[in-house]
Amino acid sequence: MTDLNEFYRTLDRMFGHKSHEEIESYMVINLADAKNIGDLNAEIAIRNELGGFYRAAGNIKNAKDNYDIVLNLLERMGMENTENYSAALINAGNVCIVGNDYDNAIKMFLKAKNILERLGFDKGYKMAALSNNISAAYRAKSDFKNAEKALEVAFDIIKNIPEARGELAVTYVNLAQLQIKQGKLDEAKENLSIAVSIFETEFQGKDVHYSQAAAALGEIYYYEGNYSLSKEWYKKALQFIKRDFGENINYKNIKEILLQVERLEAGK
Repeated sequence: MTDLNEFYRTLDRMFGHKSHEEIESYMVINLADAKNIGDLNAEIAIRNELGGFYRAAGNIKNAKDNYDIVLNLLERMGMENTENYSAALINAGNVCIVGNDYDNAIKMFLKAKNILERLGFDKGYKMAALSNNISAAYRAKSDFKNAEKALEVAFDIIKNIPEARGELAVTYVNLAQLQIKQGKLDEAKENLSIAVSIFETEFQGKDVHYSQAAAALGEIYYYEGNYSLSKEWYKKALQFIKRDFGENINYKNIKEILLQVERLEAGK
């Protein structure tokens, strides 16, 4: 049997110290070992990590392939109505968002929501995080009504979980991103200031979602014509993305936006 505790310990040590190629190789080798001995639980666990790695790198096909296999394995094991299956659905839905497949993302998220509700997790941290994901998918479709409803659920839950400050900050970021799309820039800025304060004072700027807040502030200042502050926040976003995920597709997209801001600031 695969020693998953050792796998996770080694993987944790590698992040921040090893190259993305070395991390990927480590997971691929362990996945092959798990498959060779028929350890389905280990295969599922490793594929979940590998899928997240590929999603962060912008490799949508490999991420989707891994999560599709995870869902199929769980179904073969008769685990369609379990917490593990809901987690796999959420992971697969997040890949759909990155791939701009919002309808399928919503379908997977709502299926996961139904499972969590049946299991009695309707008021816990996982439901709050899932509600944030649901809101993001609806926001991307410009379905602001359903995006707001999902955020209300997230806030109602997360405000009653004092230790979940990170998810509270993420919820404020999601609310701000929705408000930006609605043209409510002042309100968005206020909510982002709350999120940034939490990220800075309680997580020393190391939360992986800080880059989203920074990019959102860069976008607001861009719309306001304050190119100096826009540039400053976009640079922070790039710094955080590179630190947490490497120079992935999101990094490249924001770098391109930053170049546009710099050209506008220079009057070109």
